[in-house]
Amino acid sequence: MGIVIEKVLTNDYRFNDEYTKAIEDKKVADQQVEKNKSAQHAALEEYKRKLEEARGEVNKMVADADGQYLKDKIEADVYQEQQQLLARAIEAEGIAEAKGILEMNNALAGSGGETIVKLKIAEALEGKQIILLPVSEGGMNLKTTDINRLIETLGVKSLSGIPKPD
Repeated sequence: MGIVIEKVLTNDYRFNDEYTKAIEDKKVADQQVEKNKSAQHAALEEYKRKLEEARGEVNKMVADADGQYLKDKIEADVYQEQQQLLARAIEAEGIAEAKGILEMNNALAGSGGETIVKLKIAEALEGKQIILLPVSEGGMNLKTTDINRLIETLGVKSLSGIPKPD
């Protein structure tokens, strides 16, 4: 019958060097794969974190721009409304002034106009000394008359308080 081996205990076993190297290389490769997976996972998480951070910044910038836009729009609307009110006030003032001028022109065009002119002349002459100049039949030409000499001749200088030259 042959040999029956029930147990083999090998405390010191050895494999072929190439086989041992292949096992060690496999272990190193597996470790490197795990290390790369871990680095990939960390890089992916960092990318996600930076992406969310960038999204947050973009959302903040969009919200700030929207807020500024709304603020500027409100200010522009208020300014436009103020300018429209001002324009309406200027227009109303101009229309009222034009109507007043038209009414004044209508009043002056009638018989009252001549009376108003006479009244204004009287007001302008009030308190002023009036001198009547003699006029001959041919009339006096005020364009060619030496008014200073005429005044001197008539002695008006003495009336005005200016001393006569000797």
